[in-house]
Amino acid sequence: MERRKNRFDVLKDTWVDRYFDLPCMDRAFLVGFLAAVLGFGLDQIAHLFGFPWYTERLLSNTVEGVVIGAIVYWLSALREKRMERRMREIGFLNHHIRNAMQTIAFATQGLSDEKERDVVIDRCVRRVTDALSRLNREHDVLIAKSSILAV
Repeated sequence: MERRKNRFDVLKDTWVDRYFDLPCMDRAFLVGFLAAVLGFGLDQIAHLFGFPWYTERLLSNTVEGVVIGAIVYWLSALREKRMERRMREIGFLNHHIRNAMQTIAFATQGLSDEKERDVVIDRCVRRVTDALSRLNREHDVLIAKSSILAV
């Protein structure tokens, strides 16, 4: 997978793209660090209001939980969207490959004319190649858009 090669591109469109390009350990460290900074900041803000200790803790921890929960939900939703798109791409590719293989199997068994068989097999190979190149072009277009928008 392209995203897991740990290539960090400074021309990414959003911070989410940069976040998902990080290795798993770095993402975990970053989220933990940001949660600690958020907790410390909220503790200091709650302390400024002069509430009793128990109320201060309760309010601070409630706000931290809501904010962290919202961030986790948002990142999980983005991950689900990416996985859904990827599954559609795989289904699209599977459809074309399965049809091409079935046609090739028919051509090798059912066609006696060698020239006609070669034409059918060539057409099937082109169909699979076109499906693969279309997927690659969509990926390249997404990368190009993010590079152009970052400039």
